[in-house]
Amino acid sequence: DFFPQTWERAWSSQEFSNLLGTPGYFGFLLVDGSVRAACGMILLRRAADEAEIITIGVTRASRRRGGASRLMDQAIATSSEHGARAL
Repeated sequence: DFFPQTWERAWSSQEFSNLLGTPGYFGFLLVDGSVRAACGMILLRRAADEAEIITIGVTRASRRRGGASRLMDQAIATSSEHGARAL
């Protein structure tokens, strides 16, 4: 579970699909190759020359292993490639 908080309503897969189908939204999955399973994700939105992180999460078992940093690095690089000057 990327988002174990109990105080928030969990986003549905349909909500993520809808956002990713909206112009300007994009995201990345972090995949653990040893078990071929997603262990993290980041969702962003780009508008004009800015990008905004909508949400980021990494499974508890995958934390403190650099996964969130890899997601951020990819988000920064991709945002910059698409003209964002600020994140």
